[in-house]
Amino acid sequence: FTQARHEMLLVGKSEMDELKAFCALRNLPMQALFMLGVRTCLSQRCDRQSDVSFYTTVARRGTRQEKMSGGTRVLALQFRTLIPEDMPFYAAADAMRDRQSLLYRHAEFGLLEYLPLLQAAYCHNDPTVSHMSMSLTFQPLPLTFGEGRECRTKWYCNGAASQSLYLTVMDDDGSGALRCYYEYQKHMVSRQTILDFHADLVRVMLSGARNPDITIGDLLDGKATPLRPAAYTAPATGLPAV
Repeated sequence: FTQARHEMLLVGKSEMDELKAFCALRNLPMQALFMLGVRTCLSQRCDRQSDVSFYTTVARRGTRQEKMSGGTRVLALQFRTLIPEDMPFYAAADAMRDRQSLLYRHAEFGLLEYLPLLQAAYCHNDPTVSHMSMSLTFQPLPLTFGEGRECRTKWYCNGAASQSLYLTVMDDDGSGALRCYYEYQKHMVSRQTILDFHADLVRVMLSGARNPDITIGDLLDGKATPLRPAAYTAPATGLPAV
């Protein structure tokens, strides 16, 4: 049940330029925009459910002192969203930003100690409801150094995964694009599902950035120009393609 595959897909530079301009205009973190795109895509696949939850990971222990101080390197926090279909995209994006700021106040606490409290405060009070739809990690830290020095990265899947779908968003080695690394359990999710999900993710974010007044319901109806995301091409590293 844990056998897994992965796909690496891009949000291209031209699309990212538009998304960055929208975020600057609205005073939004890019992560909130991706969260809104993810929850809208999940809603679309769950009979237009307005109450959507997924895990977001917080990787903030970056200094040597923090790494040596105990606790966990990454916290997985359940992120619950309740967004009606008549809400405009810009208002939904603002709501995601505010929700993120509220939830991330708990990121300095020990996960095992506070997870039950967080679940009680932010999630459904229903043991029959699953909150494990997927996880999102947003860490687009540029790895290029300038001064003629370059760094190229390549991600691998070890063939197993503990959850059905895990999306990590990262820098595309200084090209201006972002890579979306999808790792998924192959008995739960098909490759075509990943390709469709990514195309919808880019469509939702870019359509909202171009027309901030469009409603979430219109996005669920597909009332936006279909987009074909750029394909990811692995750098020439001498390593075998996976």
